[in-house]
Amino acid sequence: MRLRMRANLPSNRPVKYDISRLGCQQTRAEFQLRLSNRFAGFQALHPIEYSAEESWQLFKSSVNEVASQTLGKTRRRAKDWISGRTIELANQTKRARCSENDDIHRLRRETARSAKADLNTYWRNVAEIMEQAASVGDSRKLYQTLKTATKGNSKLSEVLMDTNGTHNPLEAAFRNLAEP
Repeated sequence: MRLRMRANLPSNRPVKYDISRLGCQQTRAEFQLRLSNRFAGFQALHPIEYSAEESWQLFKSSVNEVASQTLGKTRRRAKDWISGRTIELANQTKRARCSENDDIHRLRRETARSAKADLNTYWRNVAEIMEQAASVGDSRKLYQTLKTATKGNSKLSEVLMDTNGTHNPLEAAFRNLAEP
């Protein structure tokens, strides 16, 4: 008999609102108006005194409600290489799945193709940056790009072998990349 442990995910994760929308004058004015109307309504309806904890909870719930209505939540982007088009296709696929649309298979294929194209573009750009750094002899830039591309999983103490079969430290291998 096999037992699996279930991951305990945090149940009430704090909501992150899209505060970048406050840069727009119209959205900022709407947010301020709704928030001031909300507090004016509370003062008129509830002239009684609240404790500090009750006042804080009232303030917090009011700001959260107005922010969710006006600003909306931020969408977490897990990967830098995913384009806006791919995210939009994923959202369309999600909406089609919820509405049981017949178009869902086409949307899934398009989303997968778009994500694959985005990933290929990302790796092409990384390869170009590394080739340019190697041609100029900028080992620092080359190493930094390699480190970000591998997410720091490569070990510094690794030894590479050159074409003769002798061991080269990592720095010497970078110097050999710059040579024709």
